[in-house]
Amino acid sequence: MNSFNAILKTIEMAHLSVTPMESNIAVAVADAPSKCILKNTDGSPYGVLFISSSANPEMLKRSADSSETIRSRVGESLGSPILKPLYTGDFEGLSYVVWPWQNPITENRLMRKFKKTTIVPSIVSWLMEVTEKTKGAVRPQDHNDLYAQPLGFMAGLLPELNVHDNLPYLCTEFSQNTDWEPSTVSMHGDFWLDNILLSSGGAHDSSYGFTVIDWAGSMLEGHPVYDLLRFSESVGSKPIRVRQWCEGYKKIIGCSGRELYAYLFASLGYLGTHLEDFPEERYHQLVYRMIDEINKAGFET
Repeated sequence: MNSFNAILKTIEMAHLSVTPMESNIAVAVADAPSKCILKNTDGSPYGVLFISSSANPEMLKRSADSSETIRSRVGESLGSPILKPLYTGDFEGLSYVVWPWQNPITENRLMRKFKKTTIVPSIVSWLMEVTEKTKGAVRPQDHNDLYAQPLGFMAGLLPELNVHDNLPYLCTEFSQNTDWEPSTVSMHGDFWLDNILLSSGGAHDSSYGFTVIDWAGSMLEGHPVYDLLRFSESVGSKPIRVRQWCEGYKKIIGCSGRELYAYLFASLGYLGTHLEDFPEERYHQLVYRMIDEINKAGFET
């Protein structure tokens, strides 16, 4: 509480009241930031203040900088769901950011289901637009770091996780295929339902009706399809919908179903070799879930 109030004084917003927020993640992560809701004197929400942890003091600065970089790349209109911070800075060696208030998707079970049904198509459509806008060929100097090494890593990890079904071989094949010319796209890196907020009817609203937060793990030139499958899995999409979305994604990138697997495993392999404070057990669970999700599309491997 003292740090929150001290920062508010620094930015001359001491009249705002502070309500700490609990993490929505069941297992704590060492670099998880502290956060609180900021309210006006009339009780209406003003925004949310995040303070980074000592385990990763630059994380929030990186998130704000990355979101600005990607918003600039896609343009003002397409970039409107990428929220702009109200304030950023450093406090006692830790970065902080104040985001304008946007509405979370309600925790009420029925309302959450309704809002998911109405907003999900718009979110996927936006993600497809971003993919088409930012797709490009991987630079030769980046091929090893983005594709060859991560796929080689997955070729070794999958058998350890008792994942077979030709998938380790597929990773080895694409990691060693010097004729393969993969694409890159701007990538969020943690594109799931809880990082989506709904417009609040204020000056900072997106023209799409939603905003996307938490860009700390984003990449200007990242891996195709991971964001789509991460989001699809988080909203519990049915196989017919996953197939439809993946077919549309294939057309945008210009690739086969097997290449979609390679893109997914490259992204998972890259994450696996850059875990930082992300627990290894949670990473392994993520690998299983992402394999289950892409398998819904029914592509040959």
